[in-house]
Amino acid sequence: MESAEFKDHIILDSKSGKEKEKSSSWSLQDRLLKSLICGTITEESLSLVVGRITAQEVWECLEGTFAEASKDGELILTHQLHTIRKGKLSVAEYLKIFKIICDELGAIQKPVSEPDKVYWAAHHGLGPSYMVFTTTTILARPPLPSWNQFVSALNSHIFGCKKQQQLTLMMMLLP
Repeated sequence: MESAEFKDHIILDSKSGKEKEKSSSWSLQDRLLKSLICGTITEESLSLVVGRITAQEVWECLEGTFAEASKDGELILTHQLHTIRKGKLSVAEYLKIFKIICDELGAIQKPVSEPDKVYWAAHHGLGPSYMVFTTTTILARPPLPSWNQFVSALNSHIFGCKKQQQLTLMMMLLP
C-alpha cells in the first residue's frame, strides 16, 4: 500500500478519480488491489464488501466498519488498564494480565508508553501492601524506570520481603 500507484486506488480524489478509472492499466491495478484486500480478510468481512466495485470502495467499507469497533476496543482496553488491581492475584499473574492489556492496545496502534505502564501498574494496581515500594523505589525517583526495570525492582523487593519475613520468624523462634 506504500506504493504511490496503489495509494491512488485507496485515496482517490473526485476530480482525477474518474479519469484514472478509464485507464486500462489503472483498472487492472485496481482489480489486483481489490483481490489482494479481499484475499486477506475473513469470510465474514468479505460479505461486507460484496458488490463494491473499486478497491477504494472496499477499503472505505472496511474502514467504516472496523474503525468504530477499534475505538470501542480501545476504550474497553484503556478502562481495563486503569482499573485492573492485583487484589488476590499473585504479582506474576497481575503483571501478566497487565502486560497483555498493554500488548493488545499496541496491537490496535494505541501503544502504552513505558512510563505510563509503570505508573499505572505501580501506583494504581499493586495496592496498599506495595505502597512503600511504589512511593520510595518507583515514584520518588524520576524519571520512571522502564517496564523491565520496574519488574526487576518489584521482584527484588518481593524477594527481600520474603527474606526479611524468614529472618523475623527465625528470630522469634530463638530462645
